[in-house]
Amino acid sequence: MMQLSPGLIFQIAADAEIEMKGKGAKRAIHCPFHDDRNASAFVSERNVFYCSVCTPGAGWSAKRFAIELGLQWPLGNGLQIRTPRPAPTATAKPVFSAAAAQGVWRLARARALDGRFIDADREVYEFLDKRGLQEASKSSSFGIVSKEMRLPPEVASWRYTGHRLVAPLYDLTGTLVSLQSRSVRGTEPRTLAPKDGRTSGTVFTHERGLALLRGEAIDEQCVLFGEGLTDSLALAIASPVAFLSVPGASMAVAGVGSWARRRRVIVALDSDPAGQERVEPVARALDRHEAKAAFAITWPTGCKDACDVVAQRGTTGLRDLLRAKIAQVMS
Repeated sequence: MMQLSPGLIFQIAADAEIEMKGKGAKRAIHCPFHDDRNASAFVSERNVFYCSVCTPGAGWSAKRFAIELGLQWPLGNGLQIRTPRPAPTATAKPVFSAAAAQGVWRLARARALDGRFIDADREVYEFLDKRGLQEASKSSSFGIVSKEMRLPPEVASWRYTGHRLVAPLYDLTGTLVSLQSRSVRGTEPRTLAPKDGRTSGTVFTHERGLALLRGEAIDEQCVLFGEGLTDSLALAIASPVAFLSVPGASMAVAGVGSWARRRRVIVALDSDPAGQERVEPVARALDRHEAKAAFAITWPTGCKDACDVVAQRGTTGLRDLLRAKIAQVMS
């Protein structure tokens, strides 16, 4: 077993453009695997990553941390791995698999398409109606979980806590690898990912976005890059071009990949501090992936994201705003 140099995980975090607080042996970070607004995770000199939400009870090794961030292992860039030493054998902790995510998605999507359950799922549709997202029902952007479903233990609690609205998360090859749920009852936290499920390096998207990830959308010249599950529903309804939406601002850099090459990218993150502090790191990541150009969107007064624009101006208002921005960047 290869033993890592103490503090190697700090360099891994820095390479992923994760800001660390402090200079000691244990440094607080915003967890890059869920929408963490309070820097509640940490990395340590012992090469351990810990988050009370994503790794309850035990931390992750530097290797798993790097892989979950989408970095290759073994590491390059001169990062040091020391000579082997005997070490006790550890049993790998099971993760919520892509196959499990795909099975839950099939059930949840079938539920959303079955008109017999509209009354039983009224709270979900009222949540969408309240936010002006009724048209999302016509797309394949969301599914619904219910108490009657037999779900894996990692997501079984969703049906009871109000996290009944579910959307698929795709990796940067266009493979469905995980899920995220959204509370329709005001439950905190508003969004949940499966326990031990993958979120970093994943995106919400639609058919055009999937074609982009899979290398099939050769004529796609402009891409919208946003943040959040409900924003992905708004963009699925209104975007005239392919869009990708990361699960949270802290995961924005990890959502940038080869899909950006030779394309103009409109960065449409939230206008709150968490979103805005990621705009420049995302722009740098886009440059590394050879994007033709990057542009930041300005949301209207009183709106922090695409979902707010729909609530304020309707779907047509968001569509007009996006078309105007696309015309500007393509001119």
